[in-house]
Amino acid sequence: MEPTHTSNDKSTKDFHLMPIQTPFGQQIVEFFVFLRLMKRLRTAFTWGIGTILLLMGSQAMGQSSAVLSLEEFIQQGLESTSTVDVLEKDVALSQWEVRNARSQRILPLVRLETQHGLVPGVESSSFPDGQLYLDPYLDNDWENWALFTRAQIEAIQPLYTWGAIPSAIQAARFNAERVEFETEVKYATFEVQLAEIYIGMQLSNSLMLISKEADELISQANEEILKQREDGTYDLNESDVFEFEVFELEYEGQRAQVDAVAEQMDRLWSLALDGRQAVAEEFMGVDGVSLPPFSELLALALEQRAELKAVEAGQRALEAGKRAALAERYPTIYLGLSASGAITPNRPKQDNPFINNSTNFASARFGIGVSQNLNLQSLRLKGDKFSIQQDQLAETEQLLRQQIQLDVVQRLQEAESALAQLRSLNAALVKTKEWVRHEQLNMDYGFGDVKNLVDAFKKELELEAAVSRAKYEWSMARVRLNQALGIPLSTTY
Repeated sequence: MEPTHTSNDKSTKDFHLMPIQTPFGQQIVEFFVFLRLMKRLRTAFTWGIGTILLLMGSQAMGQSSAVLSLEEFIQQGLESTSTVDVLEKDVALSQWEVRNARSQRILPLVRLETQHGLVPGVESSSFPDGQLYLDPYLDNDWENWALFTRAQIEAIQPLYTWGAIPSAIQAARFNAERVEFETEVKYATFEVQLAEIYIGMQLSNSLMLISKEADELISQANEEILKQREDGTYDLNESDVFEFEVFELEYEGQRAQVDAVAEQMDRLWSLALDGRQAVAEEFMGVDGVSLPPFSELLALALEQRAELKAVEAGQRALEAGKRAALAERYPTIYLGLSASGAITPNRPKQDNPFINNSTNFASARFGIGVSQNLNLQSLRLKGDKFSIQQDQLAETEQLLRQQIQLDVVQRLQEAESALAQLRSLNAALVKTKEWVRHEQLNMDYGFGDVKNLVDAFKKELELEAAVSRAKYEWSMARVRLNQALGIPLSTTY
């Protein structure tokens, strides 16, 4: 699985990680060899003490800041970006559609309408108020005005819809599931970006340790040269000294590159955590790591990938929506209620039930009704549309399965290659350290070869840089393999 955020403003936060390059090339290697030759036997002890001091320093820094695992860093990074809020709104909107569909089961239509105004009264010469409708000379009384109020309420309760409402609810629910799975896919993209920041920080920390050691050795070399000159024991070749001084100037540029990478990673790290203080764990070892066979990983990917789950949920949503649309071909039976009334004080209510006084009355109707959509052509076309969409999703599913298979093949190959490379370099580094110790012992006993010691130191330094880079490549390959499988990025093997 692959999670990648640039402003302190959470609303515009987006991660972009520049490629990290190791600025320690051949010149760095030659410089270390030169310094170690100057120290001869003392160099080995200086290396060990310097490493211990650096490790102690990193441990002290870890005590003041929380150490975050990859999983914890991703979780905190997701919480600090506003993009997550946008994705959650998509899910909330799909859940609203489900609730709206369910609301159609009980009284989907309830409507109240009121009317208000001023009307004149009536005047009759001889008829009582309840029989004014019999007066042929009934006239408006323009001097008698009153407030007119009329209200009407209607309600419909479906009794039988041929499965239209339940199918619509199912379609909304399956569509909500589809949105959730699609959101998981988008989450996975951010998670891989965050994982790249985390692993990049691990590599940056490793580079900083190397550069700190280089700074310390440069300082020691300058002190050694100055001390020999002051003591009169200066026996170094001037060409070697010039070479060292030139390299020291060149190293300042190399060091600036390391600092730039470290500053970039610090900014991305702080941005991802919204300014919270924390440090990354060290690279994990690969002892006991064993990648499962391709068949198991492919079966896991086909079961776990959110893209496939989204397509399957979409297919179920289309099937339910099609059933709801086809149910409209049949008549809907419903229970209806209608009540209306009006009150106007200067317009008397009439006693005859067949006479309707629109300004002063009360009535109610209750019964069963039938509703039928007679636009059968439109209903047929709606069903055809669902069928086309279903065929389209079925083809999409096949393409997704092929893409997932190719993705797993590629990511597994990358992981196997990175793991084999790291193990090979680790083994070579162990053997080279034994070679260095052997040459140092030979120098102790006075029969060592300087060229052999130079070659051993040079190879050790080359392999240390290569191992750091290989750890980064293996960590990223493992993350991308986990993304291809649809499982948590922090999963180990």
